[in-house]
Amino acid sequence: MNYYSHVLHFPNTLPFDRPEVRWPSFLGLFVAPLMKERHLKYWVSNYGAFARFRVLTEDYESLKPELESLRDNLGLVDKGEEKDMTLVGDLGHDRFLAQNSDSDDQKRADLVLNYLNSISLLLVDNLVREGDYWKFETSTHNENPLGNNFESLAHLLGNMSQFQFDVEFGYKTPWMQPQPIQKFRCHL
Repeated sequence: MNYYSHVLHFPNTLPFDRPEVRWPSFLGLFVAPLMKERHLKYWVSNYGAFARFRVLTEDYESLKPELESLRDNLGLVDKGEEKDMTLVGDLGHDRFLAQNSDSDDQKRADLVLNYLNSISLLLVDNLVREGDYWKFETSTHNENPLGNNFESLAHLLGNMSQFQFDVEFGYKTPWMQPQPIQKFRCHL
């Protein structure tokens, strides 16, 4: 299997002209139709001005024409920033696998891909079309006070893994350097 990666820059045109709907519109208009009939492992990530789309497939040549057509019709720009991406190089290296671990880097890469693929599938499944834009469905469950179904998923991930993370507080205006940041160690 080969691993392909695209860095797709958003144009500042409809439906990507509003930051709050740029990401769900990308998922609804690019990822969902591209992956709808395909049972491929893929994952996506949002970086504000651009998105990464990565897919594992043996038959990229049959995917490529539809990918390029959707990309061009939506005005997405692929600058070819990632050429030689490998699954192990991306998801099986020491970011996800400790150097002293007995785990196999290919096995860890496969596990991480399965995890990221399931999140990507859930993102697409949470989409709702609203006119020219897409948004995530709103949860009305009381355990999701911000209205996002992923609040409960993050809670369960925290329960299962017991991971900790830092929340950083600071301030900055456009004409000044970032001021000292206060860090708080948190656990879900």
